[in-house]
Amino acid sequence: MIYHVLYYEELKHFCQEAFEGFGLSENDSAVIKDVLLLSDLYGIDSHGTNCIVMYHDLIKDGNIDIGAQPEIVMETPVSAVIDGKRGMEQLMACYAAETAIEKAKTSGIGFVTVRNSNHYGIAVGILKEML
Repeated sequence: MIYHVLYYEELKHFCQEAFEGFGLSENDSAVIKDVLLLSDLYGIDSHGTNCIVMYHDLIKDGNIDIGAQPEIVMETPVSAVIDGKRGMEQLMACYAAETAIEKAKTSGIGFVTVRNSNHYGIAVGILKEML
């Protein structure tokens, strides 16, 4: 196996360009890139940039729909179930976190789950996106 050393800024640029090349918007690509890079920085290589080829293949094969928009399919004042419609899970998880935060603001607690989605990387990456 051949290894290449990339500086962080080079890898950051590569990831952004890769996801935009797969057809995702600049903003969506940035969210996904940041989650994957954070995973690498935390030493969780199995959930970081190592997944780029897997995501490419899933998109190419139609298993990930890059245009999917999350939809709340069940809801109570404190909870929601979101259909991810086979979208990029990092994006679905951010939407779910935003929904949970809004529910918690109004009800004191928020519990949200996503179904029909894909691999999202590390959860802390999603939480950092919310800061």
